[in-house]
Amino acid sequence: MKANVKNETAEKKAAPQAEAVKAEPAKKAEPAKKPVAKKPAAKKAAPAKKAEPAKKEAACTVYVEYGSRQVNADELMEKAKEAFVSDGHSAADVKDIKIYVKPEEGAVYYVVNGESAGRVDF
Repeated sequence: MKANVKNETAEKKAAPQAEAVKAEPAKKAEPAKKPVAKKPAAKKAAPAKKAEPAKKEAACTVYVEYGSRQVNADELMEKAKEAFVSDGHSAADVKDIKIYVKPEEGAVYYVVNGESAGRVDF
C-alpha cells in the first residue's frame, strides 16, 4: 500500500501543475498582415516614333579591266550560272557560287555549292 500511496501523492502533485499549464490563456496568433498592393505608376504614353525611311543600299557595279578589255562582274556571274545549268544542273540548285576572275587568261573559274567547278571565257 505504501507504493500506492506514493503513486497517488505523486499523481496529486503532478495534477495541479498540469492544470496550471492548461489554465494559462492561449495566445492568439496575430492575423497575418496582407501586403499593401501598390498602384503601378501611371505609364506615360511613349512618344510616337517617326517612321525612318528605309535605308537604300548604294548601287554597286564592279568591272574587271585588263588591258583594253572591260567586263561587268554581274555578267561574269550570269555566264557562270548559265554554264552550270548547261552542264545538266538546275538553276534552283545554286545555293553558293564563287567566282575567280583571271583576266590574263580571259577566263572566269567558278565553284558552285563547293562541289561543281567549271570555266567560262569572257
